[in-house]
Amino acid sequence: MTIKEKENVKILLNYLWKDEQLHYQSARSKNHIFVVLKRLAKSIKCKNQ
Repeated sequence: MTIKEKENVKILLNYLWKDEQLHYQSARSKNHIFVVLKRLAKSIKCKNQ
């Protein structure tokens, strides 16, 4: 993944994180999009998550 692609993913993570985290807390599921966001954050070493 290029540096620009990583930056784009970080922008998406920052935009979606709080809303999806709140939604996940009220409706936990192993297939919830927040689980995917967490994996993406970990894979690109996004520190604010």
